[in-house]
Amino acid sequence: MEKCNQLWGYTHIHHKIPKSLGGTNDEQNLADLLVIDHIITHEVRYRMFGFWQDKVAYQGMSGQLDTQEILREKARLGNLGRDNSGKKNPMFGKKHTEKTKRKIGAKSINRNWNRIIGSGSKNPNAKKVSVVLDGEIFNYDCLKEFYNENQHIPYSTLKSIALDGRYSKKYNLEITYA
Repeated sequence: MEKCNQLWGYTHIHHKIPKSLGGTNDEQNLADLLVIDHIITHEVRYRMFGFWQDKVAYQGMSGQLDTQEILREKARLGNLGRDNSGKKNPMFGKKHTEKTKRKIGAKSINRNWNRIIGSGSKNPNAKKVSVVLDGEIFNYDCLKEFYNENQHIPYSTLKSIALDGRYSKKYNLEITYA
């Protein structure tokens, strides 16, 4: 009941023509509405005209969606039906800089894109790994061998350390593919 009382006491500024439809911040386009009236206005507009922006607005103001859900809905609904192929793609005709190409390439190094199902040394695509653990260097035929000896470190963590070729402070560990 207290939340309902709060909705009656405060006002919002409402755009008569929503900004998403070309409305401006001019005084003649603005109206002071009680929060509950603002919610109802957007719900009625959604039911009458079907604009997704009104639906997200009334659901957000009424507490049906939290901030993260609002952002996800705006991203999802804003791209619905949008064709970004060919010349309509914002990257069409543009080239990545050498710096960007290096960043993209660095993320994909050592990733086994053509994985064959199977794990460890039974997998013909398994790569040898070099592990630096607490200052000591160990070499293994595959990551699974190291995991079998050190099961206190989750395998998914080992894989991400190896794929990124990074040092883990938490485990004092560095893994690189040989």
